[in-house]
Amino acid sequence: MEKRKLKRFIQVGVVSLFIISVITAGCDSASSENSLTTSREECLGVPDCTSVTATEIESIENFEVHTLHLVCPDEAPNIHNIDVDQNDNIITQVFKWSENGVSVYFKNQDTEGSGIYQAFLGCSTVPYTDGERFNGRVSLPDDIPDVASDPPPGAENINARFVTPNACDDNIPDCLNVLSAVHKIGHLKTHKSDLRCPDSHPGYAAWNSSVTSGWVSVTEIPFDPLRLDGKGNGFLVTNWSPTHDHHWQIGIACSTGCQYATGGCPCGNGKFGCRNDPGCKTTMSRKTECTPNDSSCWSVWTETCKDGEVWECNTTLGWTCCESCQ
Repeated sequence: MEKRKLKRFIQVGVVSLFIISVITAGCDSASSENSLTTSREECLGVPDCTSVTATEIESIENFEVHTLHLVCPDEAPNIHNIDVDQNDNIITQVFKWSENGVSVYFKNQDTEGSGIYQAFLGCSTVPYTDGERFNGRVSLPDDIPDVASDPPPGAENINARFVTPNACDDNIPDCLNVLSAVHKIGHLKTHKSDLRCPDSHPGYAAWNSSVTSGWVSVTEIPFDPLRLDGKGNGFLVTNWSPTHDHHWQIGIACSTGCQYATGGCPCGNGKFGCRNDPGCKTTMSRKTECTPNDSSCWSVWTETCKDGEVWECNTTLGWTCCESCQ
Protein backbone atom coordinates (compact mmCIF):
# COMPACT_ATOMS: atom_id res chain seq x y z
CA MET A 1 0.00 0.00 0.00
CA GLU A 2 1.44 3.32 -1.08
CA LYS A 3 1.69 5.73 1.81
CA ARG A 4 2.96 9.18 2.57
CA LYS A 5 4.24 10.64 5.81
CA LEU A 6 2.03 12.23 8.40
CA LYS A 7 2.17 16.03 8.17
CA ARG A 8 1.16 16.74 11.73
CA PHE A 9 1.31 14.07 14.40
CA ILE A 10 -0.23 14.64 17.81
CA GLN A 11 -0.76 12.29 20.70
CA VAL A 12 -3.00 13.39 23.55
CA GLY A 13 -4.56 11.82 26.64
CA VAL A 14 -8.32 11.45 26.75
CA VAL A 15 -11.05 10.89 29.32
CA SER A 16 -11.86 7.20 29.84
CA LEU A 17 -15.39 6.05 29.05
CA PHE A 18 -17.01 2.92 30.36
CA ILE A 19 -19.21 1.71 27.53
CA ILE A 20 -18.48 1.69 23.81
CA SER A 21 -20.57 0.51 20.89
CA VAL A 22 -19.24 -1.56 18.00
CA ILE A 23 -19.87 -0.21 14.52
CA THR A 24 -18.13 -1.57 11.45
CA ALA A 25 -17.97 -0.38 7.84
CA GLY A 26 -16.87 -1.78 4.51
CA CYS A 27 -13.84 -0.62 2.56
CA ASP A 28 -15.00 -0.72 -1.03
CA SER A 29 -14.16 2.96 -1.60
CA ALA A 30 -10.91 2.95 0.36
CA SER A 31 -7.94 4.47 -1.40
CA SER A 32 -4.38 3.97 -0.16
CA GLU A 33 -3.09 6.94 -2.14
CA ASN A 34 -3.70 9.38 0.72
CA SER A 35 -2.68 7.03 3.53
CA LEU A 36 -0.25 8.06 6.26
CA THR A 37 2.78 6.12 7.32
CA THR A 38 2.72 5.56 11.07
CA SER A 39 5.41 4.45 13.45
CA ARG A 40 3.71 1.05 13.99
CA GLU A 41 4.83 0.94 17.61
CA GLU A 42 2.16 -1.46 18.87
CA CYS A 43 4.91 -3.98 19.78
CA LEU A 44 7.70 -1.55 20.66
CA GLY A 45 9.45 -2.76 23.82
CA VAL A 46 6.90 -5.50 24.47
CA PRO A 47 8.19 -8.99 25.37
CA ASP A 48 6.74 -11.97 23.47
CA CYS A 49 4.64 -9.57 21.37
CA THR A 50 2.33 -10.52 18.52
CA SER A 51 1.29 -7.79 16.11
CA VAL A 52 -2.40 -8.35 15.37
CA THR A 53 -4.14 -6.80 12.36
CA ALA A 54 -7.27 -5.76 14.24
CA THR A 55 -9.24 -4.37 11.28
CA GLU A 56 -9.16 -4.46 7.53
CA ILE A 57 -8.59 -1.18 5.68
CA GLU A 58 -11.88 0.53 6.57
CA SER A 59 -13.53 3.37 4.66
CA ILE A 60 -15.46 6.06 6.56
CA GLU A 61 -17.60 8.79 5.04
CA ASN A 62 -17.65 12.51 5.91
CA PHE A 63 -18.43 13.24 9.58
CA GLU A 64 -19.24 9.56 10.18
CA VAL A 65 -17.95 7.94 13.37
CA HIS A 66 -16.87 4.32 13.82
CA THR A 67 -16.63 3.15 17.42
CA LEU A 68 -14.84 -0.17 17.91
CA HIS A 69 -13.80 -2.46 20.74
CA LEU A 70 -10.79 -4.50 19.62
CA VAL A 71 -9.44 -7.44 21.60
CA CYS A 72 -6.33 -9.64 21.59
CA PRO A 73 -6.48 -13.35 20.61
CA ASP A 74 -6.48 -16.13 23.18
CA GLU A 75 -2.88 -17.15 22.42
CA ALA A 76 -1.65 -13.61 23.30
CA PRO A 77 -4.44 -12.26 25.53
CA ASN A 78 -2.72 -9.22 27.09
CA ILE A 79 -2.96 -5.95 25.19
CA HIS A 80 -0.02 -3.56 25.45
CA ASN A 81 -0.65 -0.99 22.74
CA ILE A 82 -2.49 -0.01 19.56
CA ASP A 83 -1.24 1.78 16.45
CA VAL A 84 -3.24 3.01 13.46
CA ASP A 85 -2.61 3.67 9.79
CA GLN A 86 -4.89 6.54 8.78
CA ASN A 87 -5.14 9.28 6.20
CA ASP A 88 -5.36 13.04 6.71
CA ASN A 89 -9.15 13.05 7.11
CA ILE A 90 -9.28 10.84 10.21
CA ILE A 91 -9.38 11.74 13.90
CA THR A 92 -8.51 8.74 16.09
CA GLN A 93 -9.20 8.70 19.83
CA VAL A 94 -8.79 5.94 22.44
CA PHE A 95 -11.51 5.81 25.10
CA LYS A 96 -10.76 2.86 27.36
CA TRP A 97 -8.21 0.10 27.96
CA SER A 98 -9.01 -3.32 29.41
CA GLU A 99 -6.70 -6.26 30.10
CA ASN A 100 -7.29 -7.78 26.67
CA GLY A 101 -8.66 -4.97 24.54
CA VAL A 102 -9.09 -1.30 23.73
CA SER A 103 -12.08 0.89 22.82
CA VAL A 104 -11.41 3.51 20.16
CA TYR A 105 -13.33 5.74 17.76
CA PHE A 106 -12.51 7.02 14.29
CA LYS A 107 -14.12 10.13 12.83
CA ASN A 108 -13.85 11.45 9.27
CA GLN A 109 -13.65 15.25 9.44
CA ASP A 110 -13.60 15.82 5.67
CA THR A 111 -16.83 17.36 4.30
CA GLU A 112 -16.38 15.92 0.79
CA GLY A 113 -14.36 12.71 0.66
CA SER A 114 -14.09 9.41 2.49
CA GLY A 115 -11.21 8.55 4.80
CA ILE A 116 -9.47 5.28 5.58
CA TYR A 117 -7.87 3.65 8.59
CA GLN A 118 -6.47 0.31 9.74
CA ALA A 119 -5.78 -0.65 13.37
CA PHE A 120 -3.07 -2.92 14.76
CA LEU A 121 -2.77 -4.34 18.29
CA GLY A 122 0.36 -5.28 20.22
CA CYS A 123 -0.64 -8.42 22.13
CA SER A 124 1.50 -10.53 24.45
CA THR A 125 1.52 -13.54 26.75
CA VAL A 126 2.95 -11.16 29.37
CA PRO A 127 0.51 -8.87 31.26
CA TYR A 128 0.82 -5.12 30.71
CA THR A 129 2.66 -3.31 33.49
CA ASP A 130 3.87 0.06 32.20
CA GLY A 131 5.02 2.03 29.16
CA GLU A 132 3.59 4.79 26.99
CA ARG A 133 0.33 3.96 25.25
CA PHE A 134 -1.15 5.40 22.06
CA ASN A 135 -4.05 7.72 22.92
CA GLY A 136 -4.97 9.48 19.70
CA ARG A 137 -3.89 11.13 16.47
CA VAL A 138 -5.13 13.89 14.20
CA SER A 139 -3.82 15.47 11.02
CA LEU A 140 -5.84 18.47 9.94
CA PRO A 141 -6.05 19.73 6.35
CA ASP A 142 -3.76 22.60 5.37
CA ASP A 143 -6.66 25.03 4.91
CA ILE A 144 -7.61 25.00 8.62
CA PRO A 145 -5.59 27.76 10.34
CA ASP A 146 -4.40 27.28 13.89
CA VAL A 147 -4.80 30.80 15.30
CA ALA A 148 -5.83 31.99 18.73
CA SER A 149 -9.56 32.59 19.24
CA ASP A 150 -10.82 35.98 20.38
CA PRO A 151 -12.92 36.01 23.57
CA PRO A 152 -16.47 35.05 22.53
CA PRO A 153 -18.85 38.06 22.42
CA GLY A 154 -21.88 36.42 24.03
CA ALA A 155 -24.13 34.69 21.54
CA GLU A 156 -22.79 36.65 18.57
CA ASN A 157 -20.63 35.06 15.91
CA ILE A 158 -16.95 34.81 16.80
CA ASN A 159 -16.07 34.14 13.18
CA ALA A 160 -17.42 32.21 10.23
CA ARG A 161 -16.67 28.95 11.99
CA PHE A 162 -18.72 29.67 15.12
CA VAL A 163 -22.45 30.25 15.41
CA THR A 164 -24.82 29.52 18.26
CA PRO A 165 -25.76 25.84 17.78
CA ASN A 166 -29.40 24.90 17.27
CA ALA A 167 -30.30 21.21 17.64
CA CYS A 168 -34.05 21.61 17.00
CA ASP A 169 -35.77 20.85 13.69
CA ASP A 170 -39.31 20.38 12.37
CA ASN A 171 -39.29 16.65 13.17
CA ILE A 172 -39.00 17.20 16.93
CA PRO A 173 -42.31 18.12 18.59
CA ASP A 174 -42.45 21.18 20.87
CA CYS A 175 -38.68 21.47 20.80
CA LEU A 176 -36.54 23.53 23.18
CA ASN A 177 -32.90 24.22 22.27
CA VAL A 178 -30.87 23.88 25.48
CA LEU A 179 -27.41 25.47 25.29
CA SER A 180 -24.24 24.98 27.25
CA ALA A 181 -22.17 28.02 28.11
CA VAL A 182 -19.50 29.05 25.59
CA HIS A 183 -16.40 27.34 26.96
CA LYS A 184 -12.70 27.74 26.28
CA ILE A 185 -10.60 24.57 26.05
CA GLY A 186 -6.82 24.57 26.36
CA HIS A 187 -4.51 23.18 23.72
CA LEU A 188 -4.07 19.39 23.80
CA LYS A 189 -6.89 19.12 26.34
CA THR A 190 -10.01 16.94 26.54
CA HIS A 191 -13.17 17.91 28.41
CA LYS A 192 -16.33 15.89 29.19
CA SER A 193 -19.54 17.89 29.21
CA ASP A 194 -23.03 16.75 30.30
CA LEU A 195 -26.22 18.48 29.13
CA ARG A 196 -29.60 17.68 30.74
CA CYS A 197 -33.11 18.53 29.53
CA PRO A 198 -35.29 20.59 31.92
CA ASP A 199 -38.39 19.21 33.59
CA SER A 200 -40.57 21.30 31.27
CA HIS A 201 -39.12 19.52 28.19
CA PRO A 202 -37.77 16.24 29.61
CA GLY A 203 -37.18 14.25 26.41
CA TYR A 204 -33.74 14.39 24.71
CA ALA A 205 -33.89 14.20 20.91
CA ALA A 206 -30.75 15.50 19.13
CA TRP A 207 -27.62 17.64 19.48
CA ASN A 208 -25.50 20.16 17.59
CA SER A 209 -22.27 22.04 18.32
CA SER A 210 -20.18 25.02 17.26
CA VAL A 211 -16.43 25.52 17.61
CA THR A 212 -14.05 28.36 16.85
CA SER A 213 -11.57 26.12 15.05
CA GLY A 214 -11.45 22.91 13.09
CA TRP A 215 -8.86 21.78 15.60
CA VAL A 216 -11.68 21.10 18.09
CA SER A 217 -13.74 17.92 17.85
CA VAL A 218 -17.05 17.29 19.66
CA THR A 219 -18.33 13.71 19.94
CA GLU A 220 -21.39 12.39 21.76
CA ILE A 221 -20.92 9.51 24.19
CA PRO A 222 -23.24 6.88 22.68
CA PHE A 223 -24.17 5.09 25.91
CA ASP A 224 -23.91 7.85 28.46
CA PRO A 225 -26.34 7.27 31.39
CA LEU A 226 -28.14 10.53 30.62
CA ARG A 227 -28.83 9.36 27.08
CA LEU A 228 -29.97 5.92 28.19
CA ASP A 229 -32.42 7.64 30.54
CA GLY A 230 -33.64 9.87 27.69
CA LYS A 231 -32.86 12.99 29.74
CA GLY A 232 -29.80 14.40 27.97
CA ASN A 233 -26.36 13.29 26.86
CA GLY A 234 -22.65 13.42 27.60
CA PHE A 235 -20.10 14.78 25.14
CA LEU A 236 -16.35 14.58 24.71
CA VAL A 237 -14.64 17.78 23.51
CA THR A 238 -10.98 17.67 22.43
CA ASN A 239 -8.71 20.52 21.33
CA TRP A 240 -6.06 18.92 19.16
CA SER A 241 -4.10 22.16 18.65
CA PRO A 242 -0.54 22.02 20.03
CA THR A 243 -0.36 25.80 20.51
CA HIS A 244 -3.74 27.56 20.88
CA ASP A 245 -6.83 27.53 23.09
CA HIS A 246 -10.22 27.53 21.36
CA HIS A 247 -13.92 27.92 22.20
CA TRP A 248 -16.91 25.59 21.88
CA GLN A 249 -20.63 25.40 22.64
CA ILE A 250 -23.14 22.52 22.49
CA GLY A 251 -26.92 22.62 22.05
CA ILE A 252 -29.35 19.76 22.67
CA ALA A 253 -32.95 19.43 21.49
CA CYS A 254 -35.43 18.72 24.30
CA SER A 255 -39.13 17.95 23.80
CA THR A 256 -42.41 17.67 25.71
CA GLY A 257 -43.67 15.21 23.09
CA CYS A 258 -41.29 12.42 23.94
CA GLN A 259 -42.86 8.98 23.48
CA TYR A 260 -39.77 6.95 24.34
CA ALA A 261 -38.51 8.02 27.73
CA THR A 262 -35.75 5.41 28.11
CA GLY A 263 -33.93 6.26 24.92
CA GLY A 264 -34.84 9.61 23.45
CA CYS A 265 -37.53 11.36 21.43
CA PRO A 266 -38.56 10.90 17.81
CA CYS A 267 -35.78 12.07 15.50
CA GLY A 268 -36.67 12.27 11.82
CA ASN A 269 -38.42 9.02 10.91
CA GLY A 270 -36.96 7.09 13.82
CA LYS A 271 -36.02 6.93 17.46
CA PHE A 272 -32.58 6.47 18.87
CA GLY A 273 -31.03 5.33 22.08
CA CYS A 274 -31.25 1.96 23.82
CA ARG A 275 -34.08 0.36 25.72
CA ASN A 276 -34.53 -3.12 27.15
CA ASP A 277 -35.96 -5.94 25.06
CA PRO A 278 -39.59 -4.95 24.26
CA GLY A 279 -40.54 -8.65 24.19
CA CYS A 280 -42.25 -8.59 20.79
CA LYS A 281 -42.26 -11.28 18.11
CA THR A 282 -38.85 -12.10 16.64
CA THR A 283 -39.06 -11.43 12.89
CA MET A 284 -35.35 -11.84 12.09
CA SER A 285 -33.68 -14.69 13.94
CA ARG A 286 -30.63 -14.09 16.09
CA LYS A 287 -27.28 -14.26 14.38
CA THR A 288 -23.79 -13.94 15.80
CA GLU A 289 -21.33 -11.23 14.73
CA CYS A 290 -17.70 -10.97 15.85
CA THR A 291 -14.71 -8.63 15.82
CA PRO A 292 -12.18 -9.32 13.03
CA ASN A 293 -10.22 -11.82 15.10
CA ASP A 294 -13.38 -13.55 16.44
CA SER A 295 -12.36 -12.89 20.04
CA SER A 296 -15.42 -10.78 20.90
CA CYS A 297 -18.87 -11.75 19.64
CA TRP A 298 -22.45 -10.56 20.13
CA SER A 299 -25.98 -11.33 18.90
CA VAL A 300 -28.25 -9.24 16.65
CA TRP A 301 -31.94 -9.78 15.85
CA THR A 302 -35.16 -7.93 14.91
CA GLU A 303 -38.51 -7.83 16.74
CA THR A 304 -41.85 -6.53 15.47
CA CYS A 305 -44.61 -5.47 17.88
CA LYS A 306 -48.37 -5.72 17.33
CA ASP A 307 -48.58 -2.02 16.50
CA GLY A 308 -46.11 -2.62 13.64
CA GLU A 309 -43.13 -0.95 15.34
CA VAL A 310 -39.83 -2.64 14.48
CA TRP A 311 -36.97 -2.96 16.98
CA GLU A 312 -33.35 -3.76 16.06
CA CYS A 313 -31.70 -5.47 19.05
CA ASN A 314 -28.15 -6.49 19.92
CA THR A 315 -26.01 -7.66 22.84
CA THR A 316 -22.93 -5.70 21.82
CA LEU A 317 -22.31 -4.33 25.30
CA GLY A 318 -23.03 -7.52 27.22
CA TRP A 319 -26.68 -6.54 27.76
CA THR A 320 -29.63 -6.18 25.42
CA CYS A 321 -29.97 -2.87 23.55
CA CYS A 322 -33.00 -2.35 21.28
CA GLU A 323 -33.56 0.65 18.99
CA SER A 324 -36.63 1.52 16.96
CA CYS A 325 -36.04 2.15 13.26
CA GLN A 326 -39.45 3.60 12.39
